[in-house]
Amino acid sequence: MLWDSDLYLQFKAERTQPSIDLVKRIPLSHAAKALDVGCGPGNSSRVLADAFPGARITGVDSSPEMIAAAAAAHPDMTFRLCDAGDLASLGENGFDIVFSNACIQWVPDHPRLLGDMLSLLRPGGVLASAGLGLVGFYGLNEICGRLLGLVLEGQVNLNDEAIVGRMVDAPRTTILIVVVLAPVVEETLFRGYVFGNLREVHRGLAYLVSCLLFALLHVWQFAAARGDLTYLLLMVQYLVPGAVMAWTYERSGSLWGSVLLHGVVNGLAVVRVL
Repeated sequence: MLWDSDLYLQFKAERTQPSIDLVKRIPLSHAAKALDVGCGPGNSSRVLADAFPGARITGVDSSPEMIAAAAAAHPDMTFRLCDAGDLASLGENGFDIVFSNACIQWVPDHPRLLGDMLSLLRPGGVLASAGLGLVGFYGLNEICGRLLGLVLEGQVNLNDEAIVGRMVDAPRTTILIVVVLAPVVEETLFRGYVFGNLREVHRGLAYLVSCLLFALLHVWQFAAARGDLTYLLLMVQYLVPGAVMAWTYERSGSLWGSVLLHGVVNGLAVVRVL
């Protein structure tokens, strides 16, 4: 796949802000050398260099185009062509920081990958990766789904069940509602209004309440229609997506970020049931 660094950097500020936020969470005041995994055109590497003056920064990426752009823009740093799934080929370790923003979720075999990343650290070094959060979110969602399948026999994905029921009578209208209307309405309500207002009071409370209400919306009608309160257990399955979309809204600084993610998720659900 070819990457266009110029196109990527058209949204430089938006793409760089998550790296700035992640670097601020690194509990070190000094670093001699740091590794940026999935460095792209070097904007995240520059954030590391600014945060730890004097550190030797090495950026790696699987895209030759990105590495060339990074090397041209930041000649004071080292950039190497290396796939995140083959970090052992670097032949170097002892890093104070192994950093990666929005990269490792695209790399398969996470247990091996995380082991490789940790092996590159010196004793007491720090692994900082925003991708770890998303991997954890979706991993937890998968675990929740499997556990619920043991407790409740039959269909536990109510979202797919609802889509199938509506597609029979009005497929085009259903696709419009599921992929466009529902994401806009639900994200405006749960992320924009509930999460946005409660975050001013307490960030944790904003996540908790917005995720619980989002989950309740998707299961209450099934519990009521079938007279079975055990369906409320399925709220657990919607807590993780709710948290991911709240996180996306918070990090992107725009409601359209979570609307787009919600629309993509629902679109994939439609494709799955067709």
